[in-house]
Amino acid sequence: MGYGHLEDARRLTKGAGKNPDRWLDVKEFLPLLAQKEWYKKTRYGYARGHEPVLYVQNIRRYYDVLARLMEPTEDIADKDSSLVDLGQPPESEQTKEGADMRAGLSPELGMIPPTL
Repeated sequence: MGYGHLEDARRLTKGAGKNPDRWLDVKEFLPLLAQKEWYKKTRYGYARGHEPVLYVQNIRRYYDVLARLMEPTEDIADKDSSLVDLGQPPESEQTKEGADMRAGLSPELGMIPPTL
């Protein structure tokens, strides 16, 4: 998929009465470039238009994750005493140095999603 295919999708978007400068409108028409009835009407022809849509979704999702990590977190445990603190174990429960091989995460990271 190249610049010409994007221009084709923008032309289709404009032809449908939508804004060709708005991603939410253009992303509806990009996947249509893989259908013969649509790509026959374009200058640059066939394109796998679903790929850039997924690519942009992944980038936006990753941006959202990074933005959440950068937000200051409030300490919920202070507000709700029913929550259990999963931070450092009390001194009596700590094992010898090196015996616990689990990696500790800094508290400012908050919750990290299992996959990106």
